[in-house]
Amino acid sequence: MNSCLTESCLDNNNNRERICSKGFTKPPNCLEDINECLLEIEPCKNGGQCINTIGNYYCQCNEYYQGNDCSIPIDPCLSNPCIASNSISCTSIIANQNSIHFNCTCRVGFTGKFKIQ
Repeated sequence: MNSCLTESCLDNNNNRERICSKGFTKPPNCLEDINECLLEIEPCKNGGQCINTIGNYYCQCNEYYQGNDCSIPIDPCLSNPCIASNSISCTSIIANQNSIHFNCTCRVGFTGKFKIQ
């Protein structure tokens, strides 16, 4: 890793060289993009995919998470999945790090289990 990314760079005569803008390296021209996805271990949480862009990156989250780093769970009950199944309530359940389930509570006289995975 180029130390010019995090500190001032000095040439052989102790003269200050140009410091690159965030996301770029190879002073003095600073034309090489840094792949920020490789700088930290798992920048995207919960199975999100890190996508490198010029000078930055973003996380492409799976359908169960949102946010800059895919750390915010999406509540599946917000879409009212239990309304059409003779249910009276919906309960979200985080099953593992990459999926969120929901369970519907049935009305009196109805049985069954409706959930997504």
